[in-house]
Amino acid sequence: QAAQGLALRVVEAAARCGELQHEGTQLAVIQTALSASTALAPALGAEALIRAMRAVYNLALTGLSEGNQAAARGALFQMVHSAVKRALAAQRRAAEGGSAGAP
Repeated sequence: QAAQGLALRVVEAAARCGELQHEGTQLAVIQTALSASTALAPALGAEALIRAMRAVYNLALTGLSEGNQAAARGALFQMVHSAVKRALAAQRRAAEGGSAGAP
């Protein structure tokens, strides 16, 4: 619970920074959201994951540069792939009688 709360606060702070009109800051938001959704996957709750994806999606559409938009599109693809992979693994564990929430 504490790890999920911390992860959510980090993602929310990064997402707010994505609204700033600075290319470097937007790129840092993309990197933070991607790292949080892939490396911190077990600690990242659904709410934080959705917030991270929404921030990256918005930057894919409205990023200040083509490079940032392309980076956001690539990151979004990786984030969705990671989330689907985790969901399928959890479903498989549940079907086998294991804990659905375990990494």
